[in-house]
Amino acid sequence: MADTRTGIAGSEGKLYRNTGTYGTPVLSEISNIRDLDYGLDWGTAEFKSRGETSKKYKKTQSEETISFQLEDNPSDSTAAAHFTAIQAAAASATDTVELWDLDGAHGTEGSKGPRIVMQITKFERAMPLEDTSIYNVEAKPARDDEGNGSTWYTDPG
Repeated sequence: MADTRTGIAGSEGKLYRNTGTYGTPVLSEISNIRDLDYGLDWGTAEFKSRGETSKKYKKTQSEETISFQLEDNPSDSTAAAHFTAIQAAAASATDTVELWDLDGAHGTEGSKGPRIVMQITKFERAMPLEDTSIYNVEAKPARDDEGNGSTWYTDPG
């Protein structure tokens, strides 16, 4: 029997940085990345009492994270611009970047993923002996007084 499963390969995922405004986004693909991960975790409050035989839980606060491995490629001007913006946001207590983590190319109907204004909370360089240097980057949602919080985007095509 033939395998008829379909799915999305991890290599099809794309990370974009908005170089425009939130209201008028201009997306530029950050192509100088390796692994890309998105996580949504919830804290929970636990409810239990002597009269019940099982614990009950209620979601409290969520925590979203986008993490990726970024290559420093100064010979590519687009890659260098992304690197510089992410490095600057990492060094600043207030600078943000707006990231779109989509499971396909922007402009392709059905591509989906989070759109979040974020602060870079981790920017670590690794220099393995037998590989190129890489920066491990982690981003978390920034406080946004303008109401541009995290949204789930689905591309209309």
